[in-house]
Amino acid sequence: MPPRMDVGAGASHCIRASIFARHAPVLATDYLVQGVAVPPGTHEIRLVYRDDDIARGMAAGMIMWLLLLASIGVAMFRERR
Repeated sequence: MPPRMDVGAGASHCIRASIFARHAPVLATDYLVQGVAVPPGTHEIRLVYRDDDIARGMAAGMIMWLLLLASIGVAMFRERR
């Protein structure tokens, strides 16, 4: 088994890894920990957590706030007339 760096995070499909800006697969090492296979030597490893569902939820929330503010604006405009 090649040397690896264990990531102390729960198994998640949202974690992405790169070694010197090149994609590196994130491997399941056991039920709670993930790891990245690292060749011998000194390396710069970058781990990124990106969950697209969170971005979609934030976008939906912004749309709802904009619709709410627009409906309040329309109601105030109609009340003035």
